[in-house]
Amino acid sequence: MYIKFKHIRGWISGLGRVSICMKESTNYYNYRFMEQVPHSFDECFVYGVRLIESDFDKELDPKLGTEEGPFSEARVGTKSYTFEHCLEIRLSLTPHVKIEEDAQTEEKQTSLIIYHRTFTQKYLDLDKEFVNCRYAVRLAEGENGYLLAVSPSPESDEELQAYVKTLPFVYGLRGKYEGTPGEAENVTALTDEELNELFNW
Repeated sequence: MYIKFKHIRGWISGLGRVSICMKESTNYYNYRFMEQVPHSFDECFVYGVRLIESDFDKELDPKLGTEEGPFSEARVGTKSYTFEHCLEIRLSLTPHVKIEEDAQTEEKQTSLIIYHRTFTQKYLDLDKEFVNCRYAVRLAEGENGYLLAVSPSPESDEELQAYVKTLPFVYGLRGKYEGTPGEAENVTALTDEELNELFNW
């Protein structure tokens, strides 16, 4: 039996701090209250739950609803944070499946890059960020999507195709490799200035 985050969301205290950690990328996202955790995590599968200490922005005022974490506006501007006890919930885009492998079998090398961005981006911006690549997105409204995985070359395209077939939600594949017929014209990589503006670095 697989448990999705949406199945346990209502059973977790709304008063405690929460840290969401993604298995594929090891990225973590910290929230002061459970109600602040985006519903984009709801379809992810639960791998484990534990108590930890993690970094949170210092509360300079009682205003609620501000996203916390290493890339929040408060963190970028002030570098002011503190370590607090919180409930860590480890999630994955795919269910946990035990695979028995020969101990002597070498681990297969892969160039597929797994992401789990919790914010939507315009497809045009993603096309510029991943020039000459194929990438998978979880569909959102309009010309926007959540980035899931990137295949940087035709050699890893088969892995990308196999990966998206394991996803429990609707996805889309975009982008083209260099030299592929029908390749989009006039698409150039983002400059450092555009990257800084896009991610608020």
